[in-house]
Amino acid sequence: MTATVNVVTTAGINSANSDLYRYLANVASINFPTATDYNGVDPTDAAVLLVTGTGLTYNGNHLTGGTIGGISITIANITILTETFSPGLSALPVDTAATAYLNSGLTDHSALDLIFQVIPFTFTGNELNDNIYGARATTPSRAAQVPTIWTAARGSIPVSAGLGTTPTMCAI
Repeated sequence: MTATVNVVTTAGINSANSDLYRYLANVASINFPTATDYNGVDPTDAAVLLVTGTGLTYNGNHLTGGTIGGISITIANITILTETFSPGLSALPVDTAATAYLNSGLTDHSALDLIFQVIPFTFTGNELNDNIYGARATTPSRAAQVPTIWTAARGSIPVSAGLGTTPTMCAI
């Protein structure tokens, strides 16, 4: 499993506009559901998640099956970033973990960690600084034991995230 994150906005990303865990948990409605995509609406953060995949099935506002291949985060009609997962994430565990995080009052992200913190991420930045927050991730120079920030401008940063402290951004 690998994940690729591409920053689309030229205004830069930070933990305030790209907190995937929070957005997944706060999806209050699923609009335009098909077997290949849906719009998840997070009214708390005014975010829309375009989730793409294969064989997606639903029960109301919850996924019950299929594979998630990608997520695009849009705020105020501006796409902030896109994430793709290869070969894909099983949709039901992601939905169940996001619901558990919401039900904990956004404090217990352990179920989401088990899904996302074992995936190596590659980040590609855009024009302004993009602050990538991770937990116990490794860099070419050292293994960090506390949250780490990588700054990328027009470049690609490979990131391997390990289980650890609170993720604040891009699900790591």
